[in-house]
Amino acid sequence: MAAMAESGAKLAGTENAPEAQQKAIDKLGEAEQAIANEINNLEAAAEELAQIEQLLEKLEPLIEEQTALNEATANAAPPEGSPEGSPEGSPEGSPESLAAEQSALQEQTGNLAAEAAETAPQAASELGQAENKQETAANELSSGDPAGATPEQSAALNDLNEAKAALQEQAAELAESLGQPAPSDPSALSEAAAAIAEAQAAVSEAQESLAASENAAAELAQRQEALA
Repeated sequence: MAAMAESGAKLAGTENAPEAQQKAIDKLGEAEQAIANEINNLEAAAEELAQIEQLLEKLEPLIEEQTALNEATANAAPPEGSPEGSPEGSPEGSPESLAAEQSALQEQTGNLAAEAAETAPQAASELGQAENKQETAANELSSGDPAGATPEQSAALNDLNEAKAALQEQAAELAESLGQPAPSDPSALSEAAAAIAEAQAAVSEAQESLAASENAAAELAQRQEALA
């Protein structure tokens, strides 16, 4: 009788084993999916951070050029109280040449605004405002009025710096999501890649565990069929 009871207990345990195995497999599958989702998030953040850094690299020279152009325009403006008109000097500093430079810079700003529209809408908006002011400044210079262009140029430079600040803030948020100390760290992207690789290794480990559990469940099912 005791032997029969023991055999019954073993049989009951064997019958419950597939359910436990399946629960373990389900949990491993859930863990694998969670890690895969985290990898996707890390990859998206790393890609966005790379795009932001590229935008910053392209914006910096525009700020430098606008700064230099503002100074040149201020020098081209006639002193207060003197008759309006182009001061004597080289053709490079004439309102016409400054207008051409401002128009070229306006085109570059517009192109960068379009490039940033999807990835960094706030910065793109600031760049769009800068482009409009640059266009007005170019028109003032074309009409031979450097003094009239100066306020627009100053406002355009402010908008460019606001765009830079927006990009830096966005980069800082992305860096934080990737566990990086600072967006200006040269190792930022390499650290992001390392984090992604670590997560991918965890997925591989989970997949191996899942496969092992599935194989164990299959072997158990085969033994049960043989006993039946």
